[in-house]
Amino acid sequence: MDRSTLRSAPRDPEQSIESRWYDSAAQGAFHDLLVAAGLATVIFAVLNVEAPVSLVLGAVLLLTMLSFAVRYLWLKRAEG
Repeated sequence: MDRSTLRSAPRDPEQSIESRWYDSAAQGAFHDLLVAAGLATVIFAVLNVEAPVSLVLGAVLLLTMLSFAVRYLWLKRAEG
């Protein structure tokens, strides 16, 4: 379907408020990921901690997803 034939479809979806919330939440989650990965790398190297790679990557993925979700919902509530 063409966007012009849909009722109440945003004309420029990339300019919508939801798109801005998504972009802002993704940027913040990426910055959180950089900080968390950097700190974890230092801690693992200094303390000589060993852990299964799947567990570490799973934790990183979970934390990044949580960071994004919390930021998105926060922005939605604050501006919505």
